[in-house]
Amino acid sequence: MAEQRFIASNNFFHPYIIDFSIEMTDEQVSQIDQHFKDIVNKRKEAEKERKKEENSTLETFIRIFKFLKIDLNEEQKNKIIDFSIKAEEIDKDPDFSDFDQAKWTKELNLILVDRKLTGFESRLDKHLKVFNEPRDESELNKRLNILIAEIISSLDEKQRKNYKQRIDFFIRSLDGIIENYI
Repeated sequence: MAEQRFIASNNFFHPYIIDFSIEMTDEQVSQIDQHFKDIVNKRKEAEKERKKEENSTLETFIRIFKFLKIDLNEEQKNKIIDFSIKAEEIDKDPDFSDFDQAKWTKELNLILVDRKLTGFESRLDKHLKVFNEPRDESELNKRLNILIAEIISSLDEKQRKNYKQRIDFFIRSLDGIIENYI
């Protein structure tokens, strides 16, 4: 829903952005270019931290499965790390794994520098519409469900036994609550 609103507002503002861009000064174009370069640099710094995020995802899954009385083995942990890496691709803008912010910014600057030339409006409009590609919001959930199913199906005998005992405990607890309070 939020993404649809973004696309709608993006489409609404396109003509105004184009009209405004034609009248910008060279200094304003330079400021916009610097602003986007700063964003690219911040994202590059964030990418350096990605390993920490992968570990954070792994630690979260380990805590969840420990709560279910399951100690994950290395193969299961590797599946979670792979998921974490792919999840990062899902969340990237707007073409996820293929989007190159630095290239997009450089192209935007070249278009803005040529703002007085014929065809500027259509070039800028096309360039801005790269953000209009809707993405399937459920893709991450689908992959998450697949990951959980793969991990549960890969449980060894001891893990299965612990998992079953924990689930049975929850069922008994819920049955008791329902019986006594509902």
